[in-house]
Parts: sequence; C-alpha cells; structure tokens
Amino acid sequence: RAAEIISSQATSSGAVSQMMSLQLRDRVEQARRALALFQHHDGVTGTSRDEVREDYAKKMLTAIKYSQSAIQQAAYYLLNQPLIVDQAQDDIYFDVDDIWRVHDEIPTRITIALDVVSPSRRIVLYNALAFKRHEIFTVLVSSPHVEVFDPEGNPMMAQISPVVTGDKRLAFAANKYQLSFPVTLDPLALTVYTVSLRDSTRLNKYTSYSHVRVYNADYWTVDLPKMFPIEQPAARLMEDITLQAGNSTRVVATMDGLIKAIVSPQGATMPVHMDFSQYDSQRGKDNNSGAYLFIPTGPATDYKASAFPEIVVTEGIYKATMYAALNSPKAADIILAVSVYNNPSLPHSEVEICNTFMIDPQVDDLEIALRLRTAVKNGDVFYTDLNGMQMIKRRYFEKLPLQANFYPLSAATYIEDGKSRLTVLTSTPLGMAALQPGQIEIMQDRRLSRDDNRGLVQGVLDNVRTRHTFKIIVEEAKKYCSEQTADLPSGQLTLGAHVSQQLLLQPIIAMHYTAKKDGPRLAYSRVTLNDADIVLASYHSHVTAKNKDGTVLHGMGMTLQRVLLDTCYGSPDIHKHYRAGDGQISISDLVDGPADKVYDSSLTYVTVRSPLPSGVLTLCPMEIRSVFINQTHRKY
Repeated sequence: RAAEIISSQATSSGAVSQMMSLQLRDRVEQARRALALFQHHDGVTGTSRDEVREDYAKKMLTAIKYSQSAIQQAAYYLLNQPLIVDQAQDDIYFDVDDIWRVHDEIPTRITIALDVVSPSRRIVLYNALAFKRHEIFTVLVSSPHVEVFDPEGNPMMAQISPVVTGDKRLAFAANKYQLSFPVTLDPLALTVYTVSLRDSTRLNKYTSYSHVRVYNADYWTVDLPKMFPIEQPAARLMEDITLQAGNSTRVVATMDGLIKAIVSPQGATMPVHMDFSQYDSQRGKDNNSGAYLFIPTGPATDYKASAFPEIVVTEGIYKATMYAALNSPKAADIILAVSVYNNPSLPHSEVEICNTFMIDPQVDDLEIALRLRTAVKNGDVFYTDLNGMQMIKRRYFEKLPLQANFYPLSAATYIEDGKSRLTVLTSTPLGMAALQPGQIEIMQDRRLSRDDNRGLVQGVLDNVRTRHTFKIIVEEAKKYCSEQTADLPSGQLTLGAHVSQQLLLQPIIAMHYTAKKDGPRLAYSRVTLNDADIVLASYHSHVTAKNKDGTVLHGMGMTLQRVLLDTCYGSPDIHKHYRAGDGQISISDLVDGPADKVYDSSLTYVTVRSPLPSGVLTLCPMEIRSVFINQTHRKY
C-alpha cells in the first residue's frame, strides 16, 4: 500500500518521467499480484503443502523487495534527487531500514555505522497515512555518542538504550544501540532527520541514556559504556517490578516478567494479568487437531516457563522496555518484550507487547495462546474486527464446544463495561476467544503432528521463529455518555484506538542515505488533508476506465473510507493532536488537478459516473467510495 501511494504521488507530481512512472507501476503491480495469491491460498494456516508454502513465501519475499525498490526510488525523485555519497547501484538511492534476507526468517534493521570518515547519516521518514502522526521513532546506531537534528537542522532531545538480543538467552548486543526520538510527520509526506557522531568529550545536554536493570543474571558480565547507569542485584528477583518512560503509562510486572497491572498517566490502575496457556489435541481416529481443525482435549493449561527467567529492563525519557526469556523445556522458547512510550499525543494507557517464539521441534500437538485477564465486567459479550474495517459484536456460548467460541482476529478486539474498555490491537491476523468474563485469549502458534483428514495429508510441522506485536489500550468511560443499544450488532473503536491501530498497521517507512557535506535540507509535503477518521485505502496512478458513453478514459483513482468512532471512551486530550472531520474531502487537498476533472466512480474504477461538484467528496461514517481523476488530455 505504501509503495502504491508514494509511486502515485511521484507520478501525479511530475517528479518522475513517463518511463520511470511505468516502471514503478509494474513493480507495485507484481507485488500486489503476489500478495493476492498469498492471501487467497494461505488465508487459513496450513492450507498448503510444504512445496507450495515455500513457493508462496518466496513470492512474498520478492514482492517486499519490489515494494521497497519502488518506495526508495519514488522518494528519491520526490526529494528532487539529492546528491548521495557512495551510491551502491544505479537504481538504489536509499537503504530501506527493513532487511529481509530469507523468506522464513524474521527481518532485521540496519545499524547506522558512524565514524570519522562517515560522521553523519540522513534518515528519510515516509508517512503513508492521510493524517499527521506523532511517534517515538527508533533506529539502531553503532555508537552511543550521537546526536539528532530535526528537519530544520536544530538539535533535539534523544534517548540512547542498549540493544538486547537472544533467541533463548538474553544478551547485550556489541556495538549496537537504540536511538529513540520524537518525530512529527505530515500526511503522505517525506521528512528528513539527521543522525550525527559527536565528540565524546563534549557535554551534550540533548542526549539521555537509559537506566538499565538486570535480574536473575548475576553471572553476566555486563560490558556497557559507563554512561549507562546499571543495577544488577545478586539475589533472585522475588517481587514485582515496574516499567515507565517519563510520565507515560506505568506497567507493574510480576517476578516472572509478565504484566500484572497497567497504571494510567493520571494514576488509575487497571489489573491486567498476562500469561501464556497451551492446548493439546484429542487423539481419536479422525478426531484430532490439524491444519484445518482445532479439537483440544479440554480447557487450556498454563504454560510453565522455567523459574527465575532472565529479565532486563531499560528505562529512558521516551521509551522503556522489559525483556524476559520465558523458556519451557519440551514446549517453546519465548522472548517477551513489553514497551511503553512517552508519547503525549496518545494520552490513553497503552502498552506494546512483542512476542518472539519458537515451538520446540521435538514437540507433538501443542498450541500456544497469550491470555489477558482483567476485572472488566463484560459478561459474555466481546467485539472483534471484520477484516480491519468494522467491529462486530460476538458472544460466548457455553452450549458450544470450546473451539466454536474462537473467532478471527484480523486487527482489533475489545471488551468493555460501564467503567472502562480494554482494547487489543494486533499486527498479525490470528484467532481469539473470550472464554471467561474479563478475559481475552489470542492464539500465537501451533505445531501438530498428525493429519486431520481434510485433504492436506500431513501435519503442521513447518514452524519457524515467529514474532507478533500487540498493543494493549485501557480507556475509561466518559461520564454522562448515553449507552449503546443492547441489541446493536456492531461496535466502534475510539479515536485513540483507531489512531494507534493505523500507526501499528502502517508503520513509518525509514530510509537512510549519506548526503554531501552541507547539502540542502530536503522534505516533501503536498497533502493538506488532516482528518484522522479518513483512511486512504488505495491510490492508483495508471487507471483505465469507461464513462456512461463507453468512452475510454485515462487517469488516477482513489478509494477512501470514513471510520465511525466511539465517543463514550477515551481521553478528551486526544483531540489536541488528532481530530475527526466532517466527511467533506476536497480532492485537491490530496492531489493536484482541476476540480471539474474529478468524477464519482465504482470501487474498482471500472465505471466512471457523474462529476463531483467542486471536486468535493462527501463520506458518511463507515462509507467507502472511489473517485476517478480524468487525465485523458495527457498523451499516453
């Protein structure tokens, strides 16, 4: 999606030639076809055999490479072709900070190497959303002696933290550090920040170093630069620990490194007991779990990790993270990372959970789930999203078998009562259930040794190391707010949860390059639309359509959605940074072009209808519409 939008921006702005525009279109088209094939055949886990699965995975890897190529080329031309030092290849201008080496490995990030020869590096950030975003952004650097400059060249506050790595055991990475700083990105814009090496002997009031705590690892030799304050108790951890960045949300965790409670910036405490659970499989003839079927022997049992896990806590002014190695022999290895960010633009309580895990290859019939238990009195009602577009009311039925109470979790789920709401956002489509009041259970991975007699003729034994990212959001109910009708079949996210969801699903695209010394400071910002409830679903630069007379037209197509938001929960301070619009969208706020060339269109641009008055599109809540911008007068 980001590749398609930025390629269309490069074409519509005239920044690229007609030949380059067609090349960008072809790469995006190939990526889209691979994604469509992958989604169609692999939408349900395990519906393909090994050879097919590997073929699709390689196709997806190629699609990612094509998308990254299109993004960095389009960004280069939108920034007026800046002068670059040490360009590796003719068609590679920027290094995209998302490295996919193999189709079955978790991607890695670029470590920005700064030294005397190359003391500075430009960071190009692309916001693929149609509203301004405010985030704490993190890059990896090779030295703790660095400073950050904003797009105007002014020094800005930044945080340096050590990098914690490991698959089974935790460790500090050598010569690698996290650099975190606040960024503000205009809608559909390119913004350039600068990271520079600084004199280590010079006092720098703009750089803050994280406080580091190491638990249950007195045998470690911690070799970190002396500017990091370090605590390493010799005794085993026997009490709760806390995690907080600045004045942000505070997390209370157990001695096992699992969330126990979430405390809002205002001091309100929500008990959230996090743990992992596991299911096995029935073993009757033609009655066992497999690629298609989930038939456990009964309720989940607790996932029991080894006692006194290694725990590392890093706390700074912008970001705080707790890492825990939750290993269980003959089950799985889980590296848990719980993070909170000091981001004033999102004043609700928000915690990020990142699970990296690998099920033991020697294990048969194991399914692992993440479980959150709260005091929310939601009864048997909960909500899940429908393909990320709308929220559907679900209900737990005791009369149904356990597996019949699981539902798809594409992007979001929540439970609520008259006092509060707990929302969980996911970066990965998974399965979920709410089997008890106040509880949410999300499947993580499965390994099944036997075929379930549904045509696959093999078990699910293709596990690889996997990573899922979740956001837990706690929002209080507003007073004097009319409650929803009990029989209403749907629900809505709040403005804060919707913004967090968009930030999770459409992450910042980061690109690096080394600029000529004293080169001009660059940026690209054209869009003036800034409504947080508007989603730009697609933006095609090469569209062929027909009008009512059958005349063939050439131009651009846009598909937009307006989201309906729940106003009964959340912080009112969110409106200081993000606002919901009135549904009136002037297409000229998004793209250059005369208003009389903007037409109403079918969703896929096959049929062009009547022109839009003054080029203004009116969207009702939960409505999706497409527009066609006629450019037939151009030579193709």
